[in-house]
Amino acid sequence: MTSLQRAILALERREPDRIPLFELLIDHRVTDKILSGSSYEDFAEYVGLDLVLTHTPSRLYEQKVIDENKRIVRDEWGILRQYTEQEIPIPLEGSIKSEEDLKRYVPPDPQAERRFSSLYQLLDRFKGKKAVGIHLHDSFNYPWYLRGMENLLMDLMLNPPMVKELVQISVEHNVALAEKAIDLGADFVVLGDDYGSSLGPL
Repeated sequence: MTSLQRAILALERREPDRIPLFELLIDHRVTDKILSGSSYEDFAEYVGLDLVLTHTPSRLYEQKVIDENKRIVRDEWGILRQYTEQEIPIPLEGSIKSEEDLKRYVPPDPQAERRFSSLYQLLDRFKGKKAVGIHLHDSFNYPWYLRGMENLLMDLMLNPPMVKELVQISVEHNVALAEKAIDLGADFVVLGDDYGSSLGPL
């Protein structure tokens, strides 16, 4: 059974010859220890992943350096982020501070070609051999990135219409991304992110 056949059977909730191998995200420090200097594509081939996935969604958007020493950037969503030794930059501050900000807010263009550069690479190398997917955030993450976690949680009680509008922005953006990814040849879409810490869920 090929990697693609195995993955598709599992996604269809049927039984393949074995459990397909897949990782949502692999830290570059891990891949370097296993296969020094490798690309994600080379690593996926080396360890025999059956499903491959585009980079973390934060890499789909251009970033402007705000503070080089502190490694702080602002992305196309207007979110302030800080790079650490971890793979994903930490969201520090959202761009929507008020309802007026929300009224004026224009999200990034989901059709921009750079959003799909990682997908193109995976399709070029693995289409027909492995299941190729795109990794997107869900309708929880962008709202809290845009507002900040504390503000969003208070908004759930104090300003539900604002939360609904933030969720709608996220849903529309992700649906457009997913539809184009499928049109380009992606076999699956992963939506999600963190919902808690090592101590438990939110």
